[in-house]
Amino acid sequence: MKHLMKQLIATSFVFAMMGTVITSCDKEEKRPDPIELEMQVQHASAYNAKDGSIDVNIMSGDPPFIFHWSTGDSTSSVSGLFAGDYTVKIIYGPNGTSFFEQTTTVEQPEPAPLNLTFSVQDSPVYGRPLGMAEVSVEGGEPPYTYLWSNGATTAIAEDLMAGTYTVTVTDSGDPFYITTTGSVTIGQPEFVCGQDSIPDIDGNYYSTVLIGDQCWLGENLRTTNVIHPHDGELIPIDGRFCRGLFCQNKEGAHYSWTAMMNGAEAAAEPDEKIQGICPTGWHLPTREMFEELDTWLSVDGNGGAGFFSGAKMKGENSSSGFDALFTGSWGFTIYTQAPYAGFWSSSQSTQNPNNARIIYLTQDTPFMNGSNEPKGYGFNVRCIKDEEIP
Repeated sequence: MKHLMKQLIATSFVFAMMGTVITSCDKEEKRPDPIELEMQVQHASAYNAKDGSIDVNIMSGDPPFIFHWSTGDSTSSVSGLFAGDYTVKIIYGPNGTSFFEQTTTVEQPEPAPLNLTFSVQDSPVYGRPLGMAEVSVEGGEPPYTYLWSNGATTAIAEDLMAGTYTVTVTDSGDPFYITTTGSVTIGQPEFVCGQDSIPDIDGNYYSTVLIGDQCWLGENLRTTNVIHPHDGELIPIDGRFCRGLFCQNKEGAHYSWTAMMNGAEAAAEPDEKIQGICPTGWHLPTREMFEELDTWLSVDGNGGAGFFSGAKMKGENSSSGFDALFTGSWGFTIYTQAPYAGFWSSSQSTQNPNNARIIYLTQDTPFMNGSNEPKGYGFNVRCIKDEEIP
């Protein structure tokens, strides 16, 4: 029995040794030679032409070669290609364990831009959105899509204010489209103070009046929004007060001084033009500008008979056309209904930086009066055109 066990152990050892010998006799697998090749590219003959091709010429490496293109092809050459990037993966070597990958670009000529021509209708009235522009397109592949800078999406843009507008036209080319941008300018008649009205940013229109060589809005401002300084969006004015229908009619809104200034510092010079919440091309009056108005109206015959400026400014049908209405005021969000009209200036009090200068008219006096009031109070706002009228 012991002799049999020794024989079995010896036999197992021989088998184990034989396995070791067989393993040690395995030859290390030889790696294929690196592949070398060149890509011959035929670029597309025209924009959107489907006639590009790529030929792979293998100069060295161990076959067999198996091709996998990003197009789905499995040959050494691909054709009928649009412009773009194409990738080929080549598996090679006797055991197919090595691969090579390369991306090649098929190019195309730049397209001819679309030919844009415009027909224009200027606005016949100053400050009114009555203009029109139409674009005609040649070239590319119709139909076309349109995007105007005012948001219109057809070939015709209507209800245009005076100004310059751009339109981006895109054709229906496939797989590549052509985009061309053009611009057109809408005109309008020259502004005539006292005849033409002015829009604010919300689309409210205000009459105008020429007093001396100053062109004033003939109504109190009632604008609701301002443009955000960073993103260009409309945002509500913080510090705008309304009493009944005042904010919708000629009585206008009341504003705090800070709201009216819209982030600007107080006027440092008598002729400083600070826009604040006024329409574009208009500015807030300084104290000295109100004084110039007072001086001109204090001459008999200027803006009406008599020597008292306030008497010529009060009421809806005032002789000067200023038409100051008795709308009262707001004191720290509390409305005071009183028979007077108060208007902010862009000038700060010289005694107290928390106060700013107003002018006011009362029902029982014919004068233009002035005082300094807290900047948080609410008064009406009038604007003056940036350029004096000769």
